[in-house]
Amino acid sequence: MRHQVHKEFTFLFLLLFIFCGFLQKSFGQSPYRPLYDSEIGTPKFSVDTKILLADVDSLLRFVFFVNIPYQNLQYQLHNDQYVANFIVSCEFTLKNKVQFKKYKIVKHWQDSIVVNKLDSDDWQLKMYKSAYPIDIPAGKYQVKLRLRDRLSDKFVDKSFDIQVNQSSSNELYMTELMFVKWLPTNYLPFTVMSSENSFYPTDTIYVFYQVKPIGSGTIKIREKLISDSGKVIFDTAFFVEPNKKLEYIKSLLPKELNPSNYQYIVQVEQSGVRNTKSIGFRIIEKSLPLQVNDLTLAIRQLKYILEEEQVDQMLQLPYEQQLIEFKHFWEKRDPTPDTPKNERMEEYYKRIEIANQRFTKLLQGWESDRGKIYIIYGEPTDIEEHHFVVQGRPYEIWYYSHLQLRFTFVDYDGFGEYKLVTPLWD
Repeated sequence: MRHQVHKEFTFLFLLLFIFCGFLQKSFGQSPYRPLYDSEIGTPKFSVDTKILLADVDSLLRFVFFVNIPYQNLQYQLHNDQYVANFIVSCEFTLKNKVQFKKYKIVKHWQDSIVVNKLDSDDWQLKMYKSAYPIDIPAGKYQVKLRLRDRLSDKFVDKSFDIQVNQSSSNELYMTELMFVKWLPTNYLPFTVMSSENSFYPTDTIYVFYQVKPIGSGTIKIREKLISDSGKVIFDTAFFVEPNKKLEYIKSLLPKELNPSNYQYIVQVEQSGVRNTKSIGFRIIEKSLPLQVNDLTLAIRQLKYILEEEQVDQMLQLPYEQQLIEFKHFWEKRDPTPDTPKNERMEEYYKRIEIANQRFTKLLQGWESDRGKIYIIYGEPTDIEEHHFVVQGRPYEIWYYSHLQLRFTFVDYDGFGEYKLVTPLWD
């Protein structure tokens, strides 16, 4: 009798195993899903800020440049398209030395993302970029930014302090330089072109800045572009008549520039008063993937596939020689050398970008233990999440069944910085 029951149990187990295998083949995990299902619909964003001149003299224009990952919003199907609706809100609380004043500025913007297809090949890397301006008086503020997904009603906050200084009557005020692309709207004539300040030779670079004159004297503007080696690309000056607010968009033509680091310097002078601003950028080879916007960092990130001594030697070279050695390193590993694309290099740096999006905590995601394993081995076959442990610490187990590998990560300090514990398959 026991033998018969055992045979029946074995038969049922085999049926279940075959059925599960069929399901996995038919509905296998997408390699572009979020690593954790709990992240679906949980909004995320990064933000850069700039202070510009406003139309009213007593105010300054504070602009949030917000980047939102497509994959962390929830979408509804509408007229054969997928739509994600969200709200960006900000709250400025004026501070003094003793206590918070009751003076607050609050503003909300409703926005949306419309896509034709979800979970495309580049889904994890797509970012929605927009600018949200607000005019405020000078002062010290506590700023609270909130992004709310309207479908899931989930939100995420970011808080920080800022000091907004008003220019004096005898100060030649000049905003920071920024790279922009021309994008006329009803509230702002541009958006940030590249937060990393890296460009291909075929790109056209626009630099934007504003000047607030101090009187009626003629304004002299001097512009200089210098390469990393100290070579002066151009050094020109021109004169303009003063106006209430001067705005300039300078077009730089990198087609004339070789791959290297550059410094663009602008000096404004009026009635013996000067103000100087500068901004750095780099021209990168078209053959390099978009994720490689910092060659020095890209070389450091070779640490998982190149000996530390070789990485250090490459880092000590001048920029031009670094570029040659870096390209040579990847050319030797190109699976399709007869094509313009180096798929292996693109995949490596694509994994680094995804690791930064997923695992950045105290460390950059690519430097974390989970990031290291993801970069080397790619998407796990399966993940066990144990984030809410009654006794013990949160941990995760990553399975790579096709490689017969299992990795266990433990969050020892409670800050989400999971450490690799057992890298062996049991």
